[in-house]
Amino acid sequence: MALTKSQEQAVIRLFALAFKSCDNIKEQKKMYLQFENEFGKGINDWKEKCRNALQEQSSDEEIIEAYNALSIRNNKNNLEEKYLIRPLERKDLGQVKELMNASLNTLIYEDEQIEKFLKTKYSFVAYAGDEILGVLLADSIIKMFVDELWIDVLAVAEGVRGQGIGKKLFQHLRSIAVSEKKNVIRLYTERNRDAYQIYKHWGFKESDGAQMECLCFR
Repeated sequence: MALTKSQEQAVIRLFALAFKSCDNIKEQKKMYLQFENEFGKGINDWKEKCRNALQEQSSDEEIIEAYNALSIRNNKNNLEEKYLIRPLERKDLGQVKELMNASLNTLIYEDEQIEKFLKTKYSFVAYAGDEILGVLLADSIIKMFVDELWIDVLAVAEGVRGQGIGKKLFQHLRSIAVSEKKNVIRLYTERNRDAYQIYKHWGFKESDGAQMECLCFR
């Protein structure tokens, strides 16, 4: 049964009051999931509306942070159930170019720069339905007589960053590198970029200037 606007507002206010009164994260999580199961499908943008209700009731920052953490974690879990990874295809080029140009604002990519990665077996997209959520473009290179992999682009759509998509794409590439006995994956970044710390967390280390490398075998 659909809620009227006044009923929807009342339910959201009651949730905010109850969430504030919870003594610990376990109770907050239980209340969050209960609200999602009972009202999530019937209230558009319910997560944002509940957050606004908490803020309007002058909740302290810890309460807001706890709610945001639950919301982000739940979004991540739901997203991981929905998106898949597959090789880059020609039909992806339009969305991939748009995603890359929006994410990597220091460069402008043209079709021919992306098309060449259709010929490699090391380029992938993360997708849900018809929407491309992330892209990894890589190729094999020969360095000092050793066959390695080079990541040219790793980009995630703005609305779904921080939810593990980039890491999943990298892990997918790394599993292929291991199966083909390629020892190293390399990429280029700069220390002042946020991505630098992310890559370090994934196991990359500086190797030469702004290059970083990740050893596939230890």
